Amino acid sequence: MVERSISVDDIIKCINTGKIIKQYEDDKPLPSCLISGKSVNDKALHVVVSNDENYIYLITAYYPNPELWNEEFDERKEH
Repeated sequence: MVERSISVDDIIKCINTGKIIKQYEDDKPLPSCLISGKSVNDKALHVVVSNDENYIYLITAYYPNPELWNEEFDERKEH
């Protein structure tokens, strides 16, 4: 997150206001999902998380590449 200049507030906003665009049911040790949302500065942001009964686990967060994603950043472009 530090290398990508993504703050905890960015992560929280993305999770709270974004939408799940991909489920990874077979991930181990817990299923995870990809959330597409916005940073606090309204920049497109992707966050991958998983959860159990007690915690939400942040796996990764990144700014999606516009060359690889559609305008809404919720579907990969065909190549």
